[in-house]
Amino acid sequence: MELLNDFPLDSLSELLQRVQVHSTVYCLSDLQAPWGFHVESSAVAKFHLVLEGSCVLTLDDGEQVTLEGGELVLMPSGQGHA
Repeated sequence: MELLNDFPLDSLSELLQRVQVHSTVYCLSDLQAPWGFHVESSAVAKFHLVLEGSCVLTLDDGEQVTLEGGELVLMPSGQGHA
């Protein structure tokens, strides 16, 4: 696995190495304020990993979660979000 930052592997990184993720869309985005995007709701699980900095994830129902560098969010039921 190619590391995208200078941090050593931790337990979560080791777990993700062993999980076979199949995705129709994968991207590594380098974003700076102000930025944003929306992901439509679907039956496919969605995830985001914040490597550095922070962001606010807003689910389509209005719930908001602040994410910091190193945090992973998983939406197993495919909720729409921004």
